[in-house]
Amino acid sequence: MDSKVVRTSKIDIEVGLDKDNFPVEIKWHSSDAPVGYPVQEAKAMLVSFLDKESKDTLKIDLWTKEMQVEEMDSMMFYTLRSLADSYFKATNNKEMAEHMQHFAHFFGEKTKVIKT
Repeated sequence: MDSKVVRTSKIDIEVGLDKDNFPVEIKWHSSDAPVGYPVQEAKAMLVSFLDKESKDTLKIDLWTKEMQVEEMDSMMFYTLRSLADSYFKATNNKEMAEHMQHFAHFFGEKTKVIKT
């Protein structure tokens, strides 16, 4: 497998902080975005990195003051579903991916993201 870098892409994240260093604004932009594509605004972000050497997960979880609990519930529900999909794509472990999807569904029901 060839591991030579042939191109790079950059994602810029800018976090605006208030006087107490609490996030009040999150903006991001990708260098791969089409020309003229606007900077995107977000109320929250979750970023995880697996350290190459230590194998620890390093993460950045931020949300703005305007983020409501219902929005956090929704974000977590869709993130859990997405993680299950990503896990399946990376491992092809259907059984565990289905368990993760079941938990995501349970979470969605309990937080009322999924209306029953």
